[in-house]
Amino acid sequence: MMNWFRTPRPRLLFLSISLNLFFAALIGAAVAFGPMGKPTAPPHLRHIMRAAGPEAQPVIRQAMAAREKELKTAGKALRAARAELRAAVTAETVDPERLRQALSDRRMARAELGLLTDAAYVEIVAGLSLEERKKLAERRKRRPRKERRHDDGR
Repeated sequence: MMNWFRTPRPRLLFLSISLNLFFAALIGAAVAFGPMGKPTAPPHLRHIMRAAGPEAQPVIRQAMAAREKELKTAGKALRAARAELRAAVTAETVDPERLRQALSDRRMARAELGLLTDAAYVEIVAGLSLEERKKLAERRKRRPRKERRHDDGR
């Protein structure tokens, strides 16, 4: 059996299997993590990306890239406000003032994110053709309630 491994065939088989596993892992990572380097839309705007189609992607990318830093900052602020609210609610004793402040901070963070996504929405829709806007409006009418819950910033 040792002589069998010294021939080129087993080495080629091993190399072939290794390369196949490597490419399978690359494809799996691309599917799991999505395309790298492109700004992703917040939940409020993802439906536009699906509904408008591939022709609208440059307009969407441009609008998102222009606000990428602000959207990330607002998203982090909202996550921090939610974490503070959870901490206030789950504290050993409830501090009403801390809870009020946490609720206020969350409301302000939602509003800020909502303003940014509304501005992006306006820019995106203004850059779409009439046909793309009609597709977007039709998709919006048919969209399940589960997806619509993010429209108002909640």
